[in-house]
This record gives sequence, C-alpha cells and structure tokens, in this order.
Amino acid sequence: MSTKKRTLPPRDVCPKGSSPLLRSVCVPITARTAKEALRSAFEASQRVRWVEFRLDYLNSENEIEKVFRGVRLRLHRGNHFIFTLRRKDAGGFYQGTIAQQAGWLCRAAHLGDWIDLEIESARLIGTSILQAWRQLGARIILSHHNFAETPKDLHGAAGYLLEFQPDLVKIATQTQTIADGVRLLDLQQWLHHRKCRSVVLGMGPSGLFTRVLGPAHGAEFTFGTLRHEKQSAPGQPTVDELQSQYRIQLINSRTQLFGILGFPLSHSLSPRLYNVAFQKLKMDAVYLPFECATLDGFQTWTSKLHLRGLAVTLPHKSNVLKYVSTTEPLAKKIGAVNTLKRRGNRWQAFNTDFHGIEQAVAESKIPLKNARVLLLGAGGAARAAAALLKRKKSKVSIFNRTFKSARSLAREFGHHAVHWKDVQGQTFDLIINATPVGMWPNTEGRPIDLSRVKTRAVFDMVYKPLQTALLKGARRRGIKIVPGIKMFQAQAQRQFEILTGRRLPKSALKSIS
Repeated sequence: MSTKKRTLPPRDVCPKGSSPLLRSVCVPITARTAKEALRSAFEASQRVRWVEFRLDYLNSENEIEKVFRGVRLRLHRGNHFIFTLRRKDAGGFYQGTIAQQAGWLCRAAHLGDWIDLEIESARLIGTSILQAWRQLGARIILSHHNFAETPKDLHGAAGYLLEFQPDLVKIATQTQTIADGVRLLDLQQWLHHRKCRSVVLGMGPSGLFTRVLGPAHGAEFTFGTLRHEKQSAPGQPTVDELQSQYRIQLINSRTQLFGILGFPLSHSLSPRLYNVAFQKLKMDAVYLPFECATLDGFQTWTSKLHLRGLAVTLPHKSNVLKYVSTTEPLAKKIGAVNTLKRRGNRWQAFNTDFHGIEQAVAESKIPLKNARVLLLGAGGAARAAAALLKRKKSKVSIFNRTFKSARSLAREFGHHAVHWKDVQGQTFDLIINATPVGMWPNTEGRPIDLSRVKTRAVFDMVYKPLQTALLKGARRRGIKIVPGIKMFQAQAQRQFEILTGRRLPKSALKSIS
C-alpha cells in the first residue's frame, strides 16, 4: 500500500458557493449509527472547518467500518476530519484492547486526516506506531483529559505530551474555579508563543469562557455542538451560540470583555442581552458567564482577563464588596451590589436592582406607601427590595427559611421578621419573591403556598421561566402579577449604561422578552 503523504487542503478552503466556514470551531459527532454520524458530519461540514468523529460512540465496530467508507465517498475534503476512538479508561466508550484500538486508528490514518489519541493509549502504542500513521498521511492530536480537576502542573502535562512530538496537543480539564480557567488560557498562550499547535480548554460551566476565548489566545479550534444533547464533554456550547451569540469569529486581543458573576448561571439572560446589544451597537466586545461558587482569586483573575465590567448575581452580591474600592451611596446603604465597573486597577460598585424593582412595581401601578408587603428572602436582591420598601414607607414582613437571616435584615431596615405560622391567614397588598425558588431548571418550585395567605398582587423576581409556578398560581386565583422580566429589563438598562456609557438598544430588550 502506498505510504505517500496526502497534502491537506489549506485552512481557508470552503465548499464552492458556500458561506465562509467557522475556522476555529470543531463539531464532535456523537452519533450511535454510521448513517446518523455521516448525516451530522455533512451538516457540520457546511458550517465549521473541523469535524470530529467520535467513533467510540458508535454502536459497533461494523458501524465504524461504515463511517470509514462513507467518509471516502460523501464528505467534502475542504474540511479537517478528526477520528477519535477513546477508550473507556480515558473517559471514552471504546472497550476493545489497545491492539484493536491501534488497528482501527491505523485504518483512519489511511484516510489522511487527523487522529486524536489519548495519552493513556499513546504510552502503550508507542511513538514508532504514531510515526507510521504520519507516513500514511495522518496528523496526530495527542490529548490529555482530566475529568476531576485542573491539576497544578499544567505545563508539566503539556511538556509530557510534546515529548511524543504530536502535530497538535489538546488539554481539557474540569474547572472548579475561574482561576482554573485562567491558568488554562495562560497555558494556551504559552503553547502558542512556542509555535505549538494546540487546544486548551476547561470543561464544565465554569470553563465556558475558556472555550469562547481560546481561539483568540491561540487555540487551533474550540468545540461546539450542533445541538446541546449532542455534547461530547460537559460545558460545550452550540455552534449557534458560538457564532451568533458570542461572535467567536470576531473576538481578538482588542475585544473588550464583560461578564456576569454568580452561581449558578444557566438561567441568566444577560449574555444573550448584552451580546445582542454589542452587535447592534457595532461594539468590539463580548459578554461571558463566569460561574463560580466562591470568589477565590477574584482580583488576580479579573486583572489577568482585563475585564471591563461585571454584573453580579447570587450568591455574591454582598461578599464581592470586599474587593471593591468605591461604592455608590445607594449601594452602600443597601449592602449589596449587582454591577462592577473597572476604573484603572480598581472596581467601582453600583446597585441597579433597586431601580429595577421600583420601576417594575410602578409600571404595574401598585402603590407602596403604607402597603402591607410580605418579602420572601434575605439575600442581595431582598436587600434592595427592603431598602426600597423602607423609602416608600411600606409595612414589611420578611420571611426566610432561615429566620436568623430574616431577623438580621429586618432589624437593619426597620422591618419585621416573621415565621410562616405568623403569615398564614394574613392579608397583604403585595408579596415579593426575592428567592431563587422556581428558577430554571427547578421550575415547579414555589416559595410559599398561596392558598394559605391572601394578597392583591405577587411580584416574582425570578425571570426564567417568564411565567413561574408562583405567578401561574397567582393568576389562577385572579391575583395581579408582576413578572421578574420587568425588573430584569429595567435594571439592565441602567447597568448597561454604567458599564458601557451607551444606551441599551430596544431591539436587544425585545430579544429576551
């Protein structure tokens, strides 16, 4: 058999008559049958440069054979195809022997594209076999995966991969903190500066920003799925999100970086809202979720990422204050913030929740002066509500699952803390839910039982779903409702202006309503 190496097409080749491909995105194909795999690969090949066949997902080795035949006959050669047969002990699904794995990958090498081999198998297969695959026309991606953590010695892991002299190194680790992700981006830059073709990324929700920013830091590509249910690793965004929401093809070293800080963030509409606004205003900027349970290393990683501004949501609205240099008077009185703006090397803090709550209630024509209000919750959003209700001279009862927290908040703002038994049978003018109960994905949750308390109106700060279980229950009882999206949109308009100095386009607001 000929060992002549096939010349791969240049990276900017596209199918004739098609729109430009996303050069820095790879779609993993995780189908169970060859027919489905080839169909998905064809769909992906019309949109992205790189397509990865996860052969270990296929139902049988017979299906692998069918994929090989189909690739030769059906798929455009302007794309780069990666063949991966990851063994179970390396996080994949293939249960054959090392020899069987090497045999199938040798078959893939004859196709003259890319082979992704995990380091666990590379140790056993040996460099001589890898070199033989190259002589057949293949290029080798050597991968290191850690599904438990991001190890301290990332450079050591990269150095070990480079000893095998692969054509591209890939390192993917589970991120627990934003600091983990920043270390991964640092490694990506280090490899890029050494002229090593590489892909370094963080898995899991807290690693999403590494996937979006990776190519701008020198990554050969990042992974994007055709649909969420087709993920090959935790935290993968879709191609649509990468292209339309984050505009990954435009991100560069001059792109301004904004984001939202909180835990969890899967419910947040802020990334969609801000990124649509940036697009409408033709701003070279991107807005990303930074999901983290703690703020460890906050000053370091925000500085390294050159963040210009942050929205802050639960559970960090109060504890982030220790990292702030100046706080606007209103936010200082509230004791919680939801907006951080960088001034030089320092952070300024603001609270736009107060304005959002005030406007949402005003638009609903609910008078607050002397109104009897039941406030649910004692976190950052509840603090903003408590401050507003004090200013409006409302008569406020605060209920929280932890009575101690309710009592502390009530004392601070001159309100009353109550137990549930004190609330039952009472009548209120307004109930405000400032807890995350009922928020996506736990959409069936209700913070209270409306059959046990009477009220004229219910305001739920939760905005995903737009109609929460609490609001649905209120509507069935003929109670006036105030959806959380009203508050979100009102506070976002003020927040956007603080962070960017620009007005939030109305068309951006429509994109989330």
